[in-house]
Amino acid sequence: MFLIRSHEQLQSHLAQAGDLSVTTLETLDLDVSAVPSLAGAYLRDCRFAEGSEMPADLSEALFVDCTLRLLRFNAASLYGARFLRCDLSGSEFKGCDLSAASFVDCHWDGVTLQDCDVDATQLPVSA
Repeated sequence: MFLIRSHEQLQSHLAQAGDLSVTTLETLDLDVSAVPSLAGAYLRDCRFAEGSEMPADLSEALFVDCTLRLLRFNAASLYGARFLRCDLSGSEFKGCDLSAASFVDCHWDGVTLQDCDVDATQLPVSA
């Protein structure tokens, strides 16, 4: 498992490993335009740039205490992804695979789901 706490470490790791599986990202402000995939990553207390489009593959990723407000998820795979105490307010999911994903104790105000697969998805109570 790799631990990344700076943008320099992130860029170096991506250049060497090519992906972020089995990697922990901690307390980072992220612009995901340079990140091809978050599949299998563990993200804790990270903030994503509002208005960004998320990578297409977020399968099996774990997000804990992250801020993901006003993000766009377009045709993304979130299969088995887990969100715990995250703020997804105002984000939109279009044509996404949310099967087996879970959103536990998340802020969900103004989230839109359009043409998404939600089979076995655990959505917040307010959804």
